[in-house]
Amino acid sequence: MAEYTNQEIMEIMSSNAEKINSNVLKEERIANEIEQVITQLEYKIVELKNHANRA
Repeated sequence: MAEYTNQEIMEIMSSNAEKINSNVLKEERIANEIEQVITQLEYKIVELKNHANRA
């Protein structure tokens, strides 16, 4: 097994933390987009129900 200095370990941990943070930000963006689509669909459903009730 390779031995690492504390500095190397810290660099590895920092790099991994940056990757994790980047992934979390991507997931948050995707979640926000999904939430917007759901809101739009809910609005459309209400519109369609209102239109159907008027017919």
